[in-house]
Amino acid sequence: MRKLRVRDLDEWPPQTGGAFAPGKMPRLSSGDTIMRVFLKRTGRRIQFGCLLEGTSYVYSYEASTENIAEQLESIIKNNIGKSLFSLGDFEIDEEMVKK
Repeated sequence: MRKLRVRDLDEWPPQTGGAFAPGKMPRLSSGDTIMRVFLKRTGRRIQFGCLLEGTSYVYSYEASTENIAEQLESIIKNNIGKSLFSLGDFEIDEEMVKK
């Protein structure tokens, strides 16, 4: 069974959502962004919250398969308090990418 790192998934890491006041767009860095909470998974889409410079942000990511979304859900839930950047080091089953 071959493994694929999370950082190699399309569109990873995701961008934060939401609107920002002029001049208030944060300097987002996945290394400084700390995983705070897993919000939900609906099919292939996952949502989670992170903290950056004392402000909470919501991230939404749509995986290519539900199997990948399920694996990401588990990784995020088990790594609350770690950086978003560090999630890129985790492996997922490559076979699940193609299903």
